[in-house]
Amino acid sequence: MLHLKEIDKYYDSKFQRTFVLKGINLKAKEGVFISIMGPSGSGKSTLLHIVGLLDSPSAGEYWLYDTNVTQLNEKGRGKYHRDFVGFIFQAYHLIEEMTVYENIETPLVYKGVKRKERQAMIAAVAGVTSIGLTQDPKTTARLRREGLVVFPEDLGIRRTDATRELLAAKNIADLVTWSDGLYQPPAKFRSW
Repeated sequence: MLHLKEIDKYYDSKFQRTFVLKGINLKAKEGVFISIMGPSGSGKSTLLHIVGLLDSPSAGEYWLYDTNVTQLNEKGRGKYHRDFVGFIFQAYHLIEEMTVYENIETPLVYKGVKRKERQAMIAAVAGVTSIGLTQDPKTTARLRREGLVVFPEDLGIRRTDATRELLAAKNIADLVTWSDGLYQPPAKFRSW
């Protein structure tokens, strides 16, 4: 699904070339979870921006499914970003003027998903909320079959196995420490 070949990202100045990434190789199949860890300034965000098609590498090839996306023009990369890439930001990055529902719905609008289908998709993943409880289980099953909604078990993960022990970070304080203070959770999630 995703294959990075000898990816470099560098910036040239008058007398020097500064590498942010050099010779990055990565293969990831669909449904695989990958953690990228490193100290501040090591290129993690740059790599994610390249993988997310928000930036282009200076050299190398990036294959997404069967397409070398490094060869696509800006419009083509935008289409791939819209259709295949999603980010969950560490600092939430919700649009404050919108409800959570509207924040979830927005990328689906950009993707051209019709209103009724958007409503069904959001209800399918809303769980035991007032929105989720209105969902017809048959509709959820159809959305899962079509790959429009994915549950942990669709990725080969048993819900009972998805415990905190599987997480690299055992608590919110770990995330704050590992992000060098970039992640600042809301006060209600702090226990220190």
